[in-house]
Amino acid sequence: MNLFIRKKAYILMDRYNVLDDTGRVVYSVDGKLVRHFGKLEVRDRAGIQILEIQKGPSPFFSTYTISANGTLRAQLRQNFKLLPDFSLQLDGQDYLISGNLHACDFVISQKETVAARIRKRNLRWGDTYILSIQNLEYASILSAMTVCLDNAMFHNLL
Repeated sequence: MNLFIRKKAYILMDRYNVLDDTGRVVYSVDGKLVRHFGKLEVRDRAGIQILEIQKGPSPFFSTYTISANGTLRAQLRQNFKLLPDFSLQLDGQDYLISGNLHACDFVISQKETVAARIRKRNLRWGDTYILSIQNLEYASILSAMTVCLDNAMFHNLL
C-alpha cells in the first residue's frame, strides 16, 4: 500500500497530511520540531490523537520517540557516520534505514526483509514523500517516522 506524506509549505508550524491512494486524508500531523526539542501530534481522520512524536535534546544527533497513550512504540536515531544514517527500533525490533540521501530514496529493512520504502517526489510545492509499506499495522508509526526523517535530514543537518 502507498501512503503520501505531504508537508504543508510556507507555514510557521510543522504540518503534514498523510493521504491514501485515493487522496483522502488518513492522518494529520502538526506541532513544532525545532533544533533541540519539539513535539508533534498524529491524529486520525476523526481528529483523535493516536501518536505523539517527541524530539530528543541531543545537539549533535537527532533522536525521536514515537509513543501511543504514553507507551513507547518506536525510536528513530541518527547514527554517527560521515553521511546521515538512521536506525529504527519498532516494538522492540531493530530496523535499518538505508539509501540515498540526495535522491531521498530509503529502504527500511530488518535483516533481509524489506518492511517499507520511502521516496521523495520532486518538483512539487512542498515536500511529498511516497511511503510504500508491507504491513498496514505499522502505517501510522511509519508515517510518523517519515516525518521525523524529513525533519532530521533537511532541518537539522548543520
